[in-house]
Amino acid sequence: RMFGASFATKYNLGRLAFLLIYAFVCYFGIKKLKSGKMIASIIALFPTNLFLATNYSYDYWVTAFTMLGCCYFASEIEQPDKTRYLYTHLAHKSRQNCE
Repeated sequence: RMFGASFATKYNLGRLAFLLIYAFVCYFGIKKLKSGKMIASIIALFPTNLFLATNYSYDYWVTAFTMLGCCYFASEIEQPDKTRYLYTHLAHKSRQNCE
């Protein structure tokens, strides 16, 4: 309203802002990976994900942070010294839950 922009212009600028936030969060997820960066990039650029990222809903947050979480999990799995601890910890916890 202050800038004299039409509704369509403000609407498209909002969609662009959502897309930039999605790209920003996905960038940090892809940056965290040691291998598999191309696969994560392709998944981030799926048309469905980009469509969800540019709609007025909370889907862009969900999609972006799911991507970030998956990349961080894959990054933890890629590190052999931490992987052994992770599997041992998960096995110990699952054994405790069964008893």
